Amino acid sequence: MPDHPQSQEGFNKWEVGIAAAFFLIGAYMAYEGTRYGIGTITRIGPGYFPICIGVLLMVLSIGVAFEVRHSLAQPPAVPLRILAALSAGLLSFALLVNFAGLVPATFSVIFISRFAEPGNSLRTSVLLAAGLALVAWFVFIIGFNLPLKAFWW
Repeated sequence: MPDHPQSQEGFNKWEVGIAAAFFLIGAYMAYEGTRYGIGTITRIGPGYFPICIGVLLMVLSIGVAFEVRHSLAQPPAVPLRILAALSAGLLSFALLVNFAGLVPATFSVIFISRFAEPGNSLRTSVLLAAGLALVAWFVFIIGFNLPLKAFWW
């Protein structure tokens, strides 16, 4: 029997687990989409797109799980600095956006996420975060007129 790049002997728990996580995200998206009106094919409602994307993600994750279930790929090394900085940045945005406003929340996510890569200066991090916070304010509050507070006052 010739050597094949995929072995039937082992089961790759890591990649199948990631595919299962994407399946669950798709299922959650589809479920949440059912809370909104789906509409008709000629006049789609707000729930149509999340349901379609959720179902598509579920189908693709099943295909990925079957493709990688016996893969010989090793789990990737997770860079803890990047994982911690990006998670802290996203968490800061989630906690601040409703209480402090969009501008401080956007500033925090950009500023904290810059610590993922070593060597970024404090000055450029502050300038970048301030600039993107102003862009977020202009685009989402002024441009799209979203019902978000810019600041807590």
